Amino acid sequence: MRRRLRARCCANATGVLRPRDAPPCRRAYGCQVVLPCQHSSSAFSCSLPARSPSWTSSALTPDQADLVATIAEHILPETDTPGARAVGVHRFIDGLVADGYAPEAREQFVAGLAAVDERARRAHGRVFLQCAATEQVALLDALDREAEPFFRDLKELTLVGYYTSEVGATRELRHAPVPGRFEGCVPLPQIGRAWAV
Repeated sequence: MRRRLRARCCANATGVLRPRDAPPCRRAYGCQVVLPCQHSSSAFSCSLPARSPSWTSSALTPDQADLVATIAEHILPETDTPGARAVGVHRFIDGLVADGYAPEAREQFVAGLAAVDERARRAHGRVFLQCAATEQVALLDALDREAEPFFRDLKELTLVGYYTSEVGATRELRHAPVPGRFEGCVPLPQIGRAWAV
């Protein structure tokens, strides 16, 4: 069954639904708190594969969605657990942009993607997706060092999308639905990974 996050999930103190008042990343966090724990994405079900042919982007063109997926994969690459692309972080971000962003914020997000492509053109003579992986990483490292606002927001959305997914919460992090006892000082090698809550 598909569930879709609606922008109405965020309310202000008076109960008036105003999701567009908060910055995009804060809307993501606010909405995540009220979602059912088994499903945290706005655009996909945990049972749908990330590359399902039945999925079409809502806010982004296919090229823009692929650009988001590629950048997200560089942020959280595949290791012993699936990476951001395999989890479908690009689908999460597309759904959030479609359902939770005001038209102006949506335009700014798309303009940020265009700016990444423009920067790749200036540096390497081709768009980001046509650059070699090493060139892509170098460009993203430069954006990160410069604390470029769009890239920082995209990183934050990538982390939210990944670590609230089933894979991120149960395979990358450890998940204890009902924690046992509190142990304030446990050596990390004994745990193996950080814990999801």
